[in-house]
Amino acid sequence: MKAILVSVDNGNKQTKTIGLNINEKMVYDSGYVESKEEPLIKEKLIKYRGMYYSIGQKRFPVLFDKTENDSTFILTLPAIANAIKSEKNYASNVECEIILAVGLPLSSFGKLKTTFANYFKRKVEFQYEGITYLVNIKEVLVFPQGYAAYMQEIKAYKGVEVLVFDIGGYTVDCLKVKKDATLDVGSIICRYDGIITLFNSIQNELRKQNISITEEQIQDLILKNQPIFINEDIMNLVDIKTEKYVENLMNSLKEEGFDTSINPVIFSGGGALLLKSYLEKLESLKYYEFQDQFANSFGYKLLAEKSLLKDQ
Repeated sequence: MKAILVSVDNGNKQTKTIGLNINEKMVYDSGYVESKEEPLIKEKLIKYRGMYYSIGQKRFPVLFDKTENDSTFILTLPAIANAIKSEKNYASNVECEIILAVGLPLSSFGKLKTTFANYFKRKVEFQYEGITYLVNIKEVLVFPQGYAAYMQEIKAYKGVEVLVFDIGGYTVDCLKVKKDATLDVGSIICRYDGIITLFNSIQNELRKQNISITEEQIQDLILKNQPIFINEDIMNLVDIKTEKYVENLMNSLKEEGFDTSINPVIFSGGGALLLKSYLEKLESLKYYEFQDQFANSFGYKLLAEKSLLKDQ
């Protein structure tokens, strides 16, 4: 069986992957509950090195360097299992060779690219939802976030300078793509005020009132999916905080030279989708579109396929 290409976006908030078929998408929170004993619930359950990991049960604190521990690797295993399971010629307990396509924020891409690639290269045996997988991650291709997401739209914007804003959990990657579809390296900025900082701000404000609210509840309120037990004052606070966050972010980007009134904007990342209704209210946005949360993963897949084809 030939090597299987697995594309994974290891976000601080969520892990996203696209399978062999682009319609085979998978997303889960970037966290897990670890236990020595097998839990009752088998869904998204990993067994690795004698321990059990219930994937997606909680989000871990932000890691600037995801190679600090094994958590990012373990969070990647469900994506690998999902891709292998989709392979028609797969037989249980037969070693599979994997080519992994992943990405890093623009701010750390140059510094951590090699380290991140080496972090994933290993042979492992693990179980996912009761099925055993033997895996040899023989090659890892690392690409820049944001620009990878643009790859999905490259044909549509031929001959046009485009702004790309990738709003993630921890980072906001911003860049310009020139008319010839090449990256304007001098334009790149990476901010550390992603959507998690908005969540923290709202939670801290409510703690002063002895009110505890989860990130999931905040997301529901931002999306106007209000639970009936949330009072109007909390709804208003979330609305005001979110509106201010969006205004401050976009005003700061304009000061950095990203003029959204004259350039089309591509918004990618789960944070952008969450803020969509607030961003659409801005008069400074003239032409824009929103990609789904799998845009970076899809971009890694395209770039990896192109790189592998070139090497043949």
